[in-house]
Amino acid sequence: MKNLSKTQLSVLGQLSTKAYRHLVAVGYPSNGYDEWRHEFTADHCGGIDSWRKLSQQHYVPLCNALRAIIGLKPMADNTPKTDAAALIWTIRDRARFWELSTAYITAIARDKFGTDNLQTLTCHQLRQLLITIQARGRRRTAKIAERFEVDAPAEVHTSRSTVPPSRLKDWRGDIDASPRPTRRKRSAAPQQTAP
Repeated sequence: MKNLSKTQLSVLGQLSTKAYRHLVAVGYPSNGYDEWRHEFTADHCGGIDSWRKLSQQHYVPLCNALRAIIGLKPMADNTPKTDAAALIWTIRDRARFWELSTAYITAIARDKFGTDNLQTLTCHQLRQLLITIQARGRRRTAKIAERFEVDAPAEVHTSRSTVPPSRLKDWRGDIDASPRPTRRKRSAAPQQTAP
């Protein structure tokens, strides 16, 4: 599983700061923020006390624990819990992108690995299936573009997990459309001069 992104780390930082301030207001923690944060993280993440060592499976439970202190509703946990589950999610996402049916994906899995159930495949087999789906989807798109004498459209990626490395992305013309955190710009207030 992947480590937490910078955005996720900043969300944890904001939530933990608010939770700590709330607990201090009611007189609960007697130790400092850093010590409390490490203890709290270790309690909710199976003994891991550093945010840099956490993986995606720890993010939502830790956020929900912090949100409960502040009094916010818990977030829905749709994070794949294993590498295989993450690969299956990516296969389904790419199949939707290439407009390939579930029956077609199942037929490929049956031909290559002798099973209709993606859950029974190993991570290596799922990666092979993902590569096959992407190759067939690109080939299908290229044939359609050639038939209608138009340029093949660029592949748009809505998840960073499917974006290829920079050089391959530039060579193929892939587009990274994954959501980016927006940063507010601070406007400089005009200085007022005394009359």
